[in-house]
Amino acid sequence: MLYKNKKICLVIPVYNEEDHIEEVIKEIPEFIDFIIVIDDKSTDNTLKILKNIKEERLHIIVHETNQGVGKSTVNGFLLGEELGADIFVRIDGDGQMKAELLPKFLDPLIDEDYDFAKGNRMSNKKLREQMPKYRFIGNKILTWITKITTGYWNVNDAQNGYTAMKKETFKKIRHEKLNAGYTFENSMLFELSLINAKIKEIEMKAIYQNESSSIKLRNFIPSMILYQLSLIPRRIFYKMKNVFN
Repeated sequence: MLYKNKKICLVIPVYNEEDHIEEVIKEIPEFIDFIIVIDDKSTDNTLKILKNIKEERLHIIVHETNQGVGKSTVNGFLLGEELGADIFVRIDGDGQMKAELLPKFLDPLIDEDYDFAKGNRMSNKKLREQMPKYRFIGNKILTWITKITTGYWNVNDAQNGYTAMKKETFKKIRHEKLNAGYTFENSMLFELSLINAKIKEIEMKAIYQNESSSIKLRNFIPSMILYQLSLIPRRIFYKMKNVFN
């Protein structure tokens, strides 16, 4: 069953998601053609659960070493390209990114000629109140810097990983330059800015459970700021190089 005559690939990077991954896959609608789950060297029963799921659309990539969410996502997109997908959607495996929102991410790419769609949990006060305060503050800081480094002043939730991308857009960006770890979302926006990709933000709720994040914000935010600032001269050089070529 094609969605508006397009083949859709859903990419799910996972690391230790034994409590959620089976339910996440069960909720995926029929119009998704390919489900690609990348197990990034989980140390729990995630991979065992995946192998026991009876789902003919499911493709599993197993990393022998932990490579990071960014590398997992890119590997999923590359397999989706091999399978013949027209659009790649990425969600997390923890159940916080609901499959019922998929049409809202797909329609702008198909009907409105956007290149990339991205979730936004910051669009109104009620949605923002669902986010823990420390995450809200960290997100605002990193989003503000991302606006400067990319020129995407319309992006208001830079750290959101619920995304959709056209195959043609993925082919244009330098996916080998995308960061493997937690700076992946920001490096993606940076690479998209270099090709002047059109981005649409999609309003969504912030859903948080009792999980503890492996990211320590007091270390993560300063390192992210330095990384983002390093992108500014790179963007200027890239744009000037293209002008004179």
